[in-house]
Formats: sequence, C-alpha cells, structure tokens
Amino acid sequence: MARVITWLAAGLLAGWCLVVVQTSFIQALPYPFSTISLVLGVTYVVVFLVDYPLGIASATWLGLLLEMRSPLAPGSMIIPLLLALVVVNFLFNLLFTNRSLYSLVLLSGLATVFFHLGHIVYQAAAWRFNISPFHITVDRLWLATIFWQTALTLLFVAGSFILLRFVSRRFHSAFLVGGRR
Repeated sequence: MARVITWLAAGLLAGWCLVVVQTSFIQALPYPFSTISLVLGVTYVVVFLVDYPLGIASATWLGLLLEMRSPLAPGSMIIPLLLALVVVNFLFNLLFTNRSLYSLVLLSGLATVFFHLGHIVYQAAAWRFNISPFHITVDRLWLATIFWQTALTLLFVAGSFILLRFVSRRFHSAFLVGGRR
C-alpha cells in the first residue's frame, strides 16, 4: 500500500512539474519552440507505449493542471484532450497491430489534430453560449502555430520513443506486440 501511495505521489508531483515547465519555461522560448506541448507529448507516450488507463489518468491530471493556468472556458483543455485520446485509441485498436515508431508518430499527429479540432469546437460553443469571453480566430498565425506545435511535439514523441527503446527492450521500430489492448 505504501508503495502505491509513493508512486501516486511521485506521478502527481511529476505531472505538476511538467505543467510548470510547460507554462513557465517552454512558453518563454522563441516563437517556433514556444509552441511545443510537452503535456501532449508525454500523454501520447504514456497512452501508446505504457498503459492506456494510466495514460487517461495522467491526461486527466495534466488537463486539470492546465485548466488552472488557462483563462479559457472550464474544460477547454481536458475535454478535447480526453476525446482525442479516446478516438486515437479506437483507431489504434482498429487499424494498427504494432507499437512502432511510425505508428506512434502517426497516431500522435492524429491525436494532436483531434485535440485542436475539439478545442476549436469547444471554445466556439463556450463563446456562443457566453461561457467564455474568448473567441478563437482561425487565421494564418493560428495555423502556423498549430503546424509548429504538431511538428515539434512529434519530434519530442519520436525522441522519447528512441530513448525508451534504448532503456527498455520492450519497444523496437518494427516489433509486433502480441494481442491488442
């Protein structure tokens, strides 16, 4: 029991540190690098490589922490993140048979696109029903930001996969995993 509580406390503290680094340090970097989302990248790595329920739990915790730092409508971070993970997990179970670098990068890219689409829809609905005074404008700058965020997050995910591959023998670039989750 004490071991579970220790792992839970360590996970909660690691999530808090990740959000602090994301919202304090990363956003202070120059333009294209300030768009990387460590929260999305870590969530994708946990969901696709470690464990789906643990990934959903970490996405919930990280989403709640991001909500506290966001001036947008309540739920504008956590709901699109969880919906994107559910949709991409469904696609993973339906279409993919392995946990290779290529499938991880493709699914992470799809999850990022689903996250931003869900975020736009949620924020537009919140603005329409006067829940939030903020309205998202889809223009060139927003599209460039989404492009850079997706590209840099995918580089982070690929780097994490390669690092995990050297640390663990479980993940290989063309390793087939027996059975589906």
